[in-house]
Amino acid sequence: MISAIRYVGVVALILGAWCEGNAMQDSSLAAPRVFGTAGKEQTVLRPGVEAELFRHSGPGVLTHMWFGGSFPGYGLTRIRVYVDGEQDASIDMELMLGHGIGFQDDSAPWGVERIGKTGQPSGIYNTYRIPFGRSVRVTAQRADRDGDIPPFWWIIRGVENLPIQIGGVRLPGQARLRLHKVEKRGQTFGGAGHL
Repeated sequence: MISAIRYVGVVALILGAWCEGNAMQDSSLAAPRVFGTAGKEQTVLRPGVEAELFRHSGPGVLTHMWFGGSFPGYGLTRIRVYVDGEQDASIDMELMLGHGIGFQDDSAPWGVERIGKTGQPSGIYNTYRIPFGRSVRVTAQRADRDGDIPPFWWIIRGVENLPIQIGGVRLPGQARLRLHKVEKRGQTFGGAGHL
């Protein structure tokens, strides 16, 4: 249990650090242009099938994602973000764990600047800055393999021509966000004192 809690904390810290970016003024760039989509009362989560929620072509940055559902195990729904045509998603996370909520805890709406939960039983959001150069695709897949097709809601937004900066340093255009996972939570690596 302790290792899983540390894992959640480490993921939140890593993603939080990536989220500190703000737009920089650069006269050589075209004006920012917002894009996005929303799905309300959608029954897209068919058992065992990865459902595409959003697709965008061209360079840009995802800036906001919000997901909601009211079905058993909704927090185990896998959210995947495919950047620049990749076959394996660089971001592949359980909905709750990927937002710092461990062990399917429905106890409270809570929120901070970059991630949070806004309602009961769901309404999970993030403002992770996810840059891409050619395209982005966001999908969702239910954890269970059978049952009814439940309602699922989402909002996904982004901006074209938005440079990203972290701690005052502008990231190069090729910078990409990747989610790194600790698969063997019960083992130590590199000797004593290392996780």
